[in-house]
Amino acid sequence: MDESEVLILIVAFVAMVGAWIGTMQAAMHRLYFRGNPGPGLVRAAVLASLFWIWLVCLIWADDSVRGVYVLFYLVLGYAAVKLFGHAGSRITGLRYRIDVLERRNPVAGLVMAAFVLATGLIFGGSLWGDADPVGDDEGGWWIVWGFFLMGWIALVMAFRIWLRRERKRFPGTSGSLRRTHDPEDGRAAALFLLAAAIPLTDAVAGDFWGWRHGLLTFGVLAGLLLAHEVFLGVARAGAGGSAEAPDGAGAGASGGAVAVGRPAGARATEGLVYLGLALAAWGANRVLNIFLGPGG
Repeated sequence: MDESEVLILIVAFVAMVGAWIGTMQAAMHRLYFRGNPGPGLVRAAVLASLFWIWLVCLIWADDSVRGVYVLFYLVLGYAAVKLFGHAGSRITGLRYRIDVLERRNPVAGLVMAAFVLATGLIFGGSLWGDADPVGDDEGGWWIVWGFFLMGWIALVMAFRIWLRRERKRFPGTSGSLRRTHDPEDGRAAALFLLAAAIPLTDAVAGDFWGWRHGLLTFGVLAGLLLAHEVFLGVARAGAGGSAEAPDGAGAGASGGAVAVGRPAGARATEGLVYLGLALAAWGANRVLNIFLGPGG
């Protein structure tokens, strides 16, 4: 390891400790955890993310990722998962200590766990493959972090668009994941996050043959958001259109809007469609690699 890598390792370790302290549970009363699956789901997502990153380092990473570099990228990965996934989930409007622990909201715990796991999947994808498959140059930590940040920012933007459309079309129900306790809303949001993470993991993964190869995969996000719009339209039509309450009467989570329900099972179907689209896109990308060649 050169001096720059040692410095980055120290910075990542400090960030990891800071994020761990910011999300530590030891000081919380045990009553916050009794009958509350949220903290366990988040912990499981962190562990699953680390296992995925470790697996990529051992099997699919660049040939230079061996020995001490496996530990190096595990530390970077844990820092990324804790800082951008666990602590960074606040960017989605969810707060671990308040929403998951104090309010004991299982929906918030499920969605936060999905966001953590999606973050870990993308970081593992950024380690996948050779940074320069046609030359002798080796990759570096800056390449891994560059692709990870592009994928993570795309994940955040897609999910914020998803949330914004939920709030606008169905205020007072799934319009606020911090308030809703409907497990169907939580599962739909979690499956959207995981479905978005699949093509993003594929997009940031190597071997790196050019930008077009990765950018095509980002277009799958538009398909997921389009599917969301279709389900919103169907649910709106089935509910008989918009429902607005007079000012000050029956205000929901977004002001004067009344909650509009969805047909039973609609959200489960929606989540399965998300996963189906993501997996179909992943398979289609494998086929394109065969017929068009890398980067085709």
